[in-house]
Amino acid sequence: MVPYYIKLVIDALEKGEFEQIGPLCYQLFLIVLVSGTFVGLRAQNFNWMSECIAVILRRDLYANIMNKDCEFFENNRTGDLLSRLNSDTAKI
Repeated sequence: MVPYYIKLVIDALEKGEFEQIGPLCYQLFLIVLVSGTFVGLRAQNFNWMSECIAVILRRDLYANIMNKDCEFFENNRTGDLLSRLNSDTAKI
């Protein structure tokens, strides 16, 4: 839509129809404002969903680690497990 309205403004300038430029620019401004708002809402929604998924993954991983037997903790260092809990889920 934006390129189309820019074309209309340029065409109005070429034809000398200066009375049409104001309303076209106003419509273009509204289109940019509305589309920018929805792009922002989409980005916010995506970030919120990503954080929710990361929380669920961390919770499930933590519950799985806590259910391991003592031999598992003898073979694996606790610091490595905690590092994985934080960094790997954030990467996903």
